[in-house]
Amino acid sequence: IQRASDFTETVAAFEGVFGDLAVSAEADVQKIASSFRRADTEVRRFQVGFFSFLRGAGFDDAASRRLSNFLTGGSLDFASRFNVPEIEAFDRYLSGLAGSSEVFARFGISIRRANLDAAFDRLGIDETVETATELEKIAARIEILSTTLGSGVQNILGDVARTQEQFANQLKSVQAEIQELLEDIGLPLTNALAPLLGGVRGVIQNFRL
Repeated sequence: IQRASDFTETVAAFEGVFGDLAVSAEADVQKIASSFRRADTEVRRFQVGFFSFLRGAGFDDAASRRLSNFLTGGSLDFASRFNVPEIEAFDRYLSGLAGSSEVFARFGISIRRANLDAAFDRLGIDETVETATELEKIAARIEILSTTLGSGVQNILGDVARTQEQFANQLKSVQAEIQELLEDIGLPLTNALAPLLGGVRGVIQNFRL
């Protein structure tokens, strides 16, 4: 039941955040979940977090959606490559985008000043760390992630696909399937119990009067 409740809340948050883009964004979720063999609910949760952050920073809807897809896939590959929990990878990505360089430092990824200035040049942004807007800084951090994660040295992007048959990713795939099974089983129960819980709350409130 808890899994089904989490699923319902995540879907509601997803639809609220994406609004008119929800249908097309859901297609993105299904594509990522299928490709990485992860539960839809977890992918939606990542998408909501990244999209909300990017829209709040000033990116438009189209850019926020496109970058959310990249960041969601990148965080899953990052978790696979460095053997960290996927929710930890998600949190590190958000913190890194917000400017915390420490979250990536031990993994050999630097988003410090010198790298930001170089990223500005690659993006054609005629600014420095001191003069750039927060949106421009976030764009530069994403550029650094894109360049570093895809480099031959780090070789992070695509790690899930390359190691899909290894035990760790096989286990994550099975856990995702179990999660979705529990959601399927629990959803009808939560729908049936919701009216009953409302009645129970009413009885409790009457006793408290």
